[in-house]
Amino acid sequence: MINLNLMNNDQITTPKNKTKIIIIAIISTLTVAIIIALIVLLIQNNKQKTGEDEADVIYGDNVALDAVGPIEERFRHREGYSTMLDFYYSVDNNMMLDTVNEVIKDGKLDQNVKHDKKTNCYNLVDDNRQEFVDFCVTQDDGVDYIYNLKFQYRKNALNGSIAEVQGGFQHFDGKTTNDYELKTEAIEDYLAKK
Repeated sequence: MINLNLMNNDQITTPKNKTKIIIIAIISTLTVAIIIALIVLLIQNNKQKTGEDEADVIYGDNVALDAVGPIEERFRHREGYSTMLDFYYSVDNNMMLDTVNEVIKDGKLDQNVKHDKKTNCYNLVDDNRQEFVDFCVTQDDGVDYIYNLKFQYRKNALNGSIAEVQGGFQHFDGKTTNDYELKTEAIEDYLAKK
């Protein structure tokens, strides 16, 4: 004779078994919730690392190392900026000269460029606004890079400038110098005092 020890419905519904079932259900629910939270957290981290989180992306501001200029060959227009300010905003120190030349072409500034072959420095001029952008060129492993990028202007008898200095930017208005972390902050200071 085979003795099968089967539980009937009365055994399952005893208070002791009901408590066990409730505890197992709570633990299972918490485990599933923790797993889901971990998956969501991992997905969010991956989006931030790859730059796919579109809420954090400012289109048109492909940021370079100094957190301002572009990493692309494009002349960028900003509201309230003059042509020379737009150009200054669009390029950065240590950019390849080829990239800078593409920005110049994109901004249709070819006629504004003057090149001093002795110093290997360039000057872009807007005589009407009395604004200038200067930079020089150096070579590293056969590739030309710009350095000493500076926006300059004349206002009445004063000469002012914006330049990158020691990891930040300085705006000299002809009398006082103000230091800023970002290029756009120095430009805004210039525009406010204009």
